[in-house]
Amino acid sequence: MKKILKFGVIGILFLFVLFYIILKNVSGTTKVTVLKNDINKGKIITEQDVETKEISNKNVLPDIVLNSKDIVGKSLIVDRLQNDFIPKKIIGDTSIKLKSNEMLLTIFMPREDAKLISTGDEIALALIENNANENPQIIKDLIITSIEELPKKENDDNTNNKVLVAFKTTDTNASKIVPYLKQDQYKPIILPQKNSTKEKDMPNTNTK
Repeated sequence: MKKILKFGVIGILFLFVLFYIILKNVSGTTKVTVLKNDINKGKIITEQDVETKEISNKNVLPDIVLNSKDIVGKSLIVDRLQNDFIPKKIIGDTSIKLKSNEMLLTIFMPREDAKLISTGDEIALALIENNANENPQIIKDLIITSIEELPKKENDDNTNNKVLVAFKTTDTNASKIVPYLKQDQYKPIILPQKNSTKEKDMPNTNTK
């Protein structure tokens, strides 16, 4: 009788655990990576382009990107909109290799300045303080990974005279830079490049 009772209790516990697992899978949530901005095909994805959202498990498709590290530094083969999930099958071959302590960021740069640099060159950023009496903080060791054309806009010379420059740097540098990027309080600095004494053609530009 005791054995029957014992097996009965074990069976009930097993069913309870099984029910709990099923319920958790259905009603629980999972963190997924979505696009923070509209993204054109071919554009290199940076940390600024993605964010994490928590959604119901029942809405998690098996092929979507969960971790942003699986998409940062890569490109898409189709256009996607803000808040879209990122299916792995639309990730292109273009990939920028990042070390575990590196991040990928983008800035706007005047077209004339961009003519002086190429992929692989180093630039610096002057981080401009709100207090005009404070000297800007200079962040170096920013390595250019791509230079991209921006979509042309009618009667918008300010946008049309700029390009989008992606660069990689350490996560320590990135944590200092990001707040200034959000407030547009920065100025790119073109550093002297090795074996470079003249203006360069625009490299690795993708016309949208």
